[in-house]
Amino acid sequence: MKLVTRKEWGARPVTSPASRNISPGKGGVTIHYEGSKLGDYSHDRCPEIVRNIQRFHIKGRGWADIAYCADAETEILTENGWRAHSALREGDLVLTLNHETGLAEWQPVLEVCVFGARDREMISMEGAGHSSLTTPDHRWPVERPGRRAAGGTGAAGGPPEAACGLDRRWATTETLGHRDRIPIAAPCADLPAEPKWSDSFVELVAWFWTRGRLVPGGGRGADVTVRRAAGRPGDADRIRAALHGVFGPPTPGSPREETGGEGAGGEGTGGEPPWREAIDGREFVFRLSADAGAVLAEQAPDLVPRHDFLRRLTPAQLRLFIDTSLRACDAGHGRLARESRAAAEAFQFAAILAGMNASLTRRAPTGAHADGQWTVRVRNRSRLAPRPAPGFTVRRVAHRGEVWCPRTPNQTWLARRRGTVYFTGNTAMVCRHGYTFEGRWLGRRTAANGTTAGNDDWYAVCALMGDGDKVTPEMLAGIRSTVEYLWSKGARDRVNGHRDHISTSCPGGALYKWVRAGMPADGDGEEDDMPHILSLTAGRDQSVAAKATESVEWHVEYDDTGEDHGKDGSSISVGESRWAICDALVKIRDVKPGDRVDIAWTRLQRDADKVVDEPWRLSVVAGPNGRVEASIGGQFNLDEKVRGRLRVINGNDYAVVVEKITLAKVALFKR
Repeated sequence: MKLVTRKEWGARPVTSPASRNISPGKGGVTIHYEGSKLGDYSHDRCPEIVRNIQRFHIKGRGWADIAYCADAETEILTENGWRAHSALREGDLVLTLNHETGLAEWQPVLEVCVFGARDREMISMEGAGHSSLTTPDHRWPVERPGRRAAGGTGAAGGPPEAACGLDRRWATTETLGHRDRIPIAAPCADLPAEPKWSDSFVELVAWFWTRGRLVPGGGRGADVTVRRAAGRPGDADRIRAALHGVFGPPTPGSPREETGGEGAGGEGTGGEPPWREAIDGREFVFRLSADAGAVLAEQAPDLVPRHDFLRRLTPAQLRLFIDTSLRACDAGHGRLARESRAAAEAFQFAAILAGMNASLTRRAPTGAHADGQWTVRVRNRSRLAPRPAPGFTVRRVAHRGEVWCPRTPNQTWLARRRGTVYFTGNTAMVCRHGYTFEGRWLGRRTAANGTTAGNDDWYAVCALMGDGDKVTPEMLAGIRSTVEYLWSKGARDRVNGHRDHISTSCPGGALYKWVRAGMPADGDGEEDDMPHILSLTAGRDQSVAAKATESVEWHVEYDDTGEDHGKDGSSISVGESRWAICDALVKIRDVKPGDRVDIAWTRLQRDADKVVDEPWRLSVVAGPNGRVEASIGGQFNLDEKVRGRLRVINGNDYAVVVEKITLAKVALFKR
């Protein structure tokens, strides 16, 4: 073993007495990888890389640990709203920041890692518009004013920012400088360009959820009213115009019961639901029939806008929705107040998608609002200066509680703590040259394996590589010698991969295959009975035309241990007879409620598109929100003449969209 000691690579000292707690005689050694692609780095860079990695981890942890370093009070924004780490799952779609483009993007969670309560030193940043509690080595995407270079580029090491001359860099909590700015808002790159609904309908939903009243009693005769003070005739004109645009002219007298309208199949189909107008004291009252009210309530049930409705608005429609909601609520400039937390959070969600900073606070009860209110404050600020100032404190604190972090392709995620919102980072050592960098080392409890028993009973060894990096023979030899050394010092004679403890892609397909094969000295991890593993994600939305069948294209590849993902992007193609055990999570939108879409694991001829059979096919009915979410498994044989695909069969007379979060995992066993 070629050992580089902590002193030699410049490690920080271990400070936590609680770290000395391990019983490796029960477990063994677990293999990890760093996770981020590092490329063909030279050995003189290795100490610097290891020091940088250590900065991403809790003080006192060594090279084998991973930085799960936000406290349990910190939430993450998913496609369906805010979630605590306990409710987050691998594959959930969350909002991330592309730190190259500066735009927000929806991406799947690759891994959710949680570590139990213990004594830790953390850094608290608290002030107007921000609350975070992270480890000192927690990583942040930051923007920093840079000097212009020739040709309009930023400072050395940063990408060009033609618009504002900012360098996009990374910093840790304890290295944040006075020039660093943390992104707290970013326009979403995934908003649709073409509208699904008319602007009139979007504005009407905004008036409905803020000023609407649901008359109790239900039934076909139930009313939905939209009210506005008579002292605001301009608002009444806007409501009147929106109603006319969606439902047609008003009907005098009692509303009729008719169907149709924009929310029930499009404008002008099947008759238009009626509405009428009256003056009630100091208010304009716009009363809708039960059917007309149902059209609006479908997008804002119980006066809470649906997240999937908001996600499908164009950028201009989002601003229309936000501006109308603020105008209707009339809680002050840039403020919206609701008694319902769910309603306030939905509005905060809309503002975030529009690229605005939006914080959520609780108002104390008053005479008018005995239960208090939730206030959303919207600002056009996009950056925060995280430095001590009047009203903003930065201090080190002792903390005993769980810490956690998700892993995403962009290595970032949108966080919320105590109502304040900001983008933050996530992180993922034997180097590729075969040198072992001393970490926590002998007798110290790890925190990298993801479970209490795993951390208590197993040492951890981390390969300095990530997805897409080549596993070198020197690295394998270094890992093997390190594992054998740990075995000789009392660890049980067993080795496994991080994915054997929790659901994760770590330590990557090639390295895991080698570990499962028993770490052969020749570096060949292929065993006769070793399954090939594919883990794939669509990565892009894909349209399926009316009356058409399309194969799902897999644009993101997390694992492909046997190189069985076909060059066409859709196929699973093997070089010998293998039994495929498949599982896919398919998400499809733009399906009319009650309509069907079929999903099928399909076998096709290897050199043609001719279908051999559909061994596993599933027919799914869309729910009230027009979405299909289905899990489809399958088992079948593939060989040199037959390839496999996941296909979507759309028998409807309109197009549907397979969402980019669609996932597939396939194990291919040699027959």
